[in-house]
Amino acid sequence: DEILRTVADINQLLISSKNTTDLLQQSCDRLAGFGDYKLAWIGFAVDDTVKIAYKSYDPTGYLNDDLHISLNPSDPTSKGPSATSILENKTVIVDFLAYSKEFEPWKERAAKSGFNSSIALPLRSDIYSRPFGTLGVYTDRASGFDKKEVAMLEELAGDIGFAIYSLNQNEAFKQHLITDSLTGLPNRTILFDELEAQKISRVSIVNIDRFKDINEVY
Repeated sequence: DEILRTVADINQLLISSKNTTDLLQQSCDRLAGFGDYKLAWIGFAVDDTVKIAYKSYDPTGYLNDDLHISLNPSDPTSKGPSATSILENKTVIVDFLAYSKEFEPWKERAAKSGFNSSIALPLRSDIYSRPFGTLGVYTDRASGFDKKEVAMLEELAGDIGFAIYSLNQNEAFKQHLITDSLTGLPNRTILFDELEAQKISRVSIVNIDRFKDINEVY
């Protein structure tokens, strides 16, 4: 019941958040605020690595600057839960108390942090798409994650992935509406908004002959 309320709380964020930053940071904070969860983070696939973009308060230092997660299969750090969740497009649960050669690079770090288990869930725009990121959650609960809990977290990761995609698409569309595609400079829509906001009543327009040629060549 408690995790269900936490998931419902985050789903409310998905509906109300106006931008990706607020949504993802608050999602991590809410997850880590659940009694048995100690840390939550979201990372994105960038240039064959997983880059941590958002994380909850981390007093353990588990996610410090030297944490390297590769997406290159020849790199040992690609065998961990986060990279595996992206590379194999599946949920990965790790029991840090059990020996596993693949997760050896994180075993000592997890033990120092007091974590007993972690779950990594792929983030994707829909169930048919390849993952673009991962959601990681850590618990000190000896029993780890049960089946119903995993199912709820998988549904939540699906909702978060779709929300990220939708918000990014919305931001990209907004940017397209207010930016000149050739120069990347603000277009006339922004000009009119600025004139109105700053209550400017007079504008001087200068025409440069054949400026179109300069634009197209350079």
